Amino acid sequence: MSHSSFFGTSDKAIWVKRIAVYLLLLVVYVVIVSLTIKQVYENIITQYGAYTPLSPVLIVNPISRRATPTTTNTVVNISNRVYAFWVEWDNSTLESLTLHLDHIDELIMEELTLNPSGVSLVNPIKFKRTQAYLRKNAPNLPLHVLINNHNLTNNTWDTSLLYSNLSDTTKRRDIKLWLLNFAIINNLAGINIDFEEIDKKTYPYYLMFLKELTLSLNALWKKLTVDIPISNSLFNLPEIAKRVNLIFLMAYDEHWSGSTSGSIASHLWFDHGIRSAVNRVSRDKLVVILGNYWYDWIIWDNTAKPLTNRQVQSIIQKTGATPRIDPKTSNPFYYYLDEARRDHVVWYLDNSTIYKSLNILKNLGIKNVALWRLGSEDRGTWEILKNIK
Repeated sequence: MSHSSFFGTSDKAIWVKRIAVYLLLLVVYVVIVSLTIKQVYENIITQYGAYTPLSPVLIVNPISRRATPTTTNTVVNISNRVYAFWVEWDNSTLESLTLHLDHIDELIMEELTLNPSGVSLVNPIKFKRTQAYLRKNAPNLPLHVLINNHNLTNNTWDTSLLYSNLSDTTKRRDIKLWLLNFAIINNLAGINIDFEEIDKKTYPYYLMFLKELTLSLNALWKKLTVDIPISNSLFNLPEIAKRVNLIFLMAYDEHWSGSTSGSIASHLWFDHGIRSAVNRVSRDKLVVILGNYWYDWIIWDNTAKPLTNRQVQSIIQKTGATPRIDPKTSNPFYYYLDEARRDHVVWYLDNSTIYKSLNILKNLGIKNVALWRLGSEDRGTWEILKNIK
């Protein structure tokens, strides 16, 4: 039996017309959403194109470099990882990477720095060269790019620049969007934050920035990691741990290039700093960065020059210096006299300190480590690191 309806036809005709209308509405909706997403992306590229330092880098296999997602889009941290830090300003970094690529689980590349307008890629040409090498030799290696606040003009950590960028809501948003765009274009596993010499007035904005950037990166299945010195009381590790995916503890620079001479990471200083962190933050959130480098001080001068293993060996051969272990700190050092008859003392971290540090970490249940840095390390370091798993 037929009856009248909204369409004035039979039941069958009514449902056919209704379905057709629903499908038409769905198509219109999809078109509108697609155009909106396209317009938003184009707006981002247009607005931040002035900051974009290079054309899209040719990295393949996009899935392999993502952080592992769960069904809730949170990021999973994997244990027993060996990270390595890469720098563009030392050509020996590439040589070290070539030799030890098979022992590195994830690579952190020091490439970006803040500027008054936002973000700069320090050396676009070398970055492209590095990406080409990795694309060919390690297409599945997860890459993180490090951004810092190092002033390239005067070679200092720029505290005022950091404050001006992070305290300004618009600038903070712009930096976040720039980094998201950079991470997408270059198929990164994440971003690593290395902001140093942070003062008290900047710290609240620093925490805001970490939270905002982590939420945006995790939505893309990418990680935010942050480098924190183990000896700076300003950094509240539990606060930071809630806002990032991983904390990289910089377990070195007990004495540094601008301080008096002394051990770089004495045994007790290292042990105390790591234990303090473990008592406040889950072990799964921690990666301990092990230093492997040398500082050369002129006696009575509170400035030091960083050296690589190759430079140190050259000095020992030329001067006949005798390395020894300081019984109080368990750090090696030696004295020498330069050509100008000035007395020097060199303190350093080598494979012997790496071995002792790893034993401390093993006893504390920490399974993730990183090396600062490729190109400066002792020859035997990777023989030790490759056997920690």
